[in-house]
Amino acid sequence: MLRKLPVRWEVRWDFSPPAERVAMQRLAEVAGLAAISRTHLSIHPEFGPWISLRAVIVLDMPADDLTVPEKTKNLCNGCERSCMPAFERAMNSVKDLTSETVSRDWRQWLAVRDACAVGSGKYRFCDSQIRYNYTKDRAYLK
Repeated sequence: MLRKLPVRWEVRWDFSPPAERVAMQRLAEVAGLAAISRTHLSIHPEFGPWISLRAVIVLDMPADDLTVPEKTKNLCNGCERSCMPAFERAMNSVKDLTSETVSRDWRQWLAVRDACAVGSGKYRFCDSQIRYNYTKDRAYLK
């Protein structure tokens, strides 16, 4: 499908090297897909924090106005079920925030997602997907 486009394009993955890396969360926010919450999770208006940002297609063409669409602005304002206590507990569980500490204390970080009122449990990932996302243990891919 991409080969049919009349402009140059390339796919950039979330694991692309730094020179090619795209700030996926910021891109999702600017595109109106998801807002970046106070807990640094991307929150989709319907699915809440239960989305994964893995790749983007970069097109060689001018961009239009890059303002954040209204549908993703202020998703957290007036939230009655604050995720901040869970976020503070997760932050307090680590001295240095690294992929290793997140993997070790993954249940603390999962609690931050679970505390988000947007999307509630309706779109929550299945247990094996959650465990793989946080631990990167390939056994959960089976």
